[in-house]
Amino acid sequence: MYSFEIVRLTPEDRQQLSEIAKKGAKKSRKVLLSMALLWCDQAPGGPGQTDFYICSILGLGKDTLSMAKKLYNEHGIIAAVNYKPNDDMPGKVDTEFEEKLIALAGSTPPFGRSAWSVRLLAHYAVKEKLISSISHMTVYRVLKKHNLASSLEKSAL
Repeated sequence: MYSFEIVRLTPEDRQQLSEIAKKGAKKSRKVLLSMALLWCDQAPGGPGQTDFYICSILGLGKDTLSMAKKLYNEHGIIAAVNYKPNDDMPGKVDTEFEEKLIALAGSTPPFGRSAWSVRLLAHYAVKEKLISSISHMTVYRVLKKHNLASSLEKSAL
């Protein structure tokens, strides 16, 4: 379902959004959200495009557009163009888990394996109840952050 948030830009906001849209990289999130807000403008003289049209042209999700519109109305331009989904969602991985994962990666691999793979580490982390669930890519990111990703089996990434 598309949002019923109505965006009415002030001339100053319209100018600021135009500047962001003109000077940014082509697929930059800020540029896309700036363009979306410009196209949503229901003020006199604004294009007033539909959410469906804006989402299909810019490749934005309807929830992203709805949240950007809501943030603009409640907090202004800065909050709207800097919006990223799940900003307030805490991650599963904390420093305690990272330490345990690094210790596991440094240990001897299971019988029949010559080295740990990220998938195997993810499987063992869940099996050993270090974490409830985790993807192999999250394991890879943790190891990469600590410069340990290169020591893993290359074929299992």
